[in-house]
Amino acid sequence: MKMAEPKERDVWQYGDFQTPPELAQEVCRLLELRGIVPGAIVEPTCGRGAFLAAAAAAFPGVAPLLGVEINESYVEAARGLLGKAAEVERGDFFSIDWDAVLARSQGPWLVLGNHPWVTNAELGLLKSTNLPTKSNFQAHQGLDAITGKANFDISEWMLLNQLEWLKERSGWLAMLVKTSVARKVLRQAWRRQDPVGRAVIYRVDAMKHFGAAVDACLFILPVELGDQSQDCDVYDDLSAEVLATTIGFHDETLVSKAYPFHSGTTGC
Repeated sequence: MKMAEPKERDVWQYGDFQTPPELAQEVCRLLELRGIVPGAIVEPTCGRGAFLAAAAAAFPGVAPLLGVEINESYVEAARGLLGKAAEVERGDFFSIDWDAVLARSQGPWLVLGNHPWVTNAELGLLKSTNLPTKSNFQAHQGLDAITGKANFDISEWMLLNQLEWLKERSGWLAMLVKTSVARKVLRQAWRRQDPVGRAVIYRVDAMKHFGAAVDACLFILPVELGDQSQDCDVYDDLSAEVLATTIGFHDETLVSKAYPFHSGTTGC
């Protein structure tokens, strides 16, 4: 296999698909329309700051509005874009004390953004150190459980960690992710009976926005102590008003129900 050029290697290593400003704005307007009212906002991998800028416009006055980014040039770009509208800090997702970060506000926290679209196996090929500590977070059996060698999307690990952040607090996860990742996170949360509310998936055209042939979505997951739902509503796109499918959980399996008169697909 041909070695990637340095710029290509960074894109691959960090799953670096920067969110277009217009998509970030559409997402934040949708969150506002859905009645989400955060007390604080964090974007854990903020890139050049498109989501932070959109969040500042959609949720004026929310503080802290915080972005964290490992790429120094992106930190500078985000600071230049946002000025005093947001705090942007350089940091590695996998080594930051996120409990200390969330202790800055009572919330409720909106954890927003677009995580790297890359798997641990791809990072292994690059000999990248931008990886979480090995653990059996997917509850695998047998050899994969012992060795921690099962392949997984880095964003899945990140989202499950962010769910842990919010379980003793309250708030929302709102992430652009692969749809397969959203399904895996739902399965884990529902299997563990985590305090999550009714989730929502809005399909996103990843080829249009990122030039990537990936089944992607906006995944919204409310988290609040005492709340529990094992349903997820699925819409065909960010502007859709008609529900396409509802996903549920039965016998350790995700099941879906399509609605009459809907011509779209029935899976999530």
